[in-house]
Amino acid sequence: MHYDLSYCFYILYLIILFIYCLLVYGIQIHFLFPAPKWSFSPLALFVAAIPMVLSGPVRRYYDFGIERQTVKGFLFHRMALPLLVLGYNIVLPINNTIGIAGFEISLAVTILIGICLMYFIISIIEHLAIVYDELYFKYPENTPGLTKNQVIILFIFHAIISFFFFIYFQCYDPISLVDPSRIQNFQILRFACQILNIISIPVTYSGVFAWNCDKLEFFGWHMDTYSLWIGVVKKDKKGRWEVDMEPEDHRVFVL
Repeated sequence: MHYDLSYCFYILYLIILFIYCLLVYGIQIHFLFPAPKWSFSPLALFVAAIPMVLSGPVRRYYDFGIERQTVKGFLFHRMALPLLVLGYNIVLPINNTIGIAGFEISLAVTILIGICLMYFIISIIEHLAIVYDELYFKYPENTPGLTKNQVIILFIFHAIISFFFFIYFQCYDPISLVDPSRIQNFQILRFACQILNIISIPVTYSGVFAWNCDKLEFFGWHMDTYSLWIGVVKKDKKGRWEVDMEPEDHRVFVL
C-alpha cells in the first residue's frame, strides 16, 4: 500500500499518542499499586503489560480474519479512536479518586483501561491496512476537509474539556484521597490530562473527517475476475455504499 507523506506523519503521530497514553497508564499504576506495599508489585507489572500481552490475540485474529477491508470498518476505526482517547482521559482521574472506595474497584477499572488501550493497537493496524491483501480503502486526494463551523465546534469542544479538567483539579481537595501515592498521582494527572486533551485534537479532527466522508477509493483484486481492481465507492441518498461506475471514478485493469 502506498502512503503519502502527510499520512505517514499521521501514523507516526498515532504511535506517539499511544506511547504517551501507555506512559501515563504506567505512571498511574506505579502510584495506585506502589512497590513498597505490594513487594516488587508483580500485580502492577501484570496490569501494565495487559495491552502488550493482548496484542498476541489481536495478531492471531488478523491471521485468521478476512483479507478484504470494509467501508464500515475503515470509517468505524477512525471514528471510534477519538471516543476511546476521550474516555481514557476522563477515566484516569476518576480511577484515582474511586480508589479510596476499595482496592478491588480501582484494580478492575485499571484492568479495563488496559484492555481499552489494546484497541489502540487495533486502530493503528487498521489505519495502516497492512493486514488486507485483497482490498483496502483510502480517502481520495480531493476529499474536502471540515467546514469552518465544524472546526470552530471542534476547538470549542476541546476547550470545554480543558475547562472541565481545570475546574475539577482546582475544586477537588486531594487531601481527601488520604494515600500519599494517590495525592501525588493526582498532581501528575492535573497536567497529563490537559496535555492529552490538546494533543488528541488531530484524532478528533480525523474522526469528524471520517463522519463527513461520502466517497472512498479502493484498491485490490476483483472477487470474480481476480484482476487488479481500482475504483471508487460512494454513499447514496439512503446511506448505502456502492461502487461508482462513472468512467472517471471506476477503472479496471486486467493483468
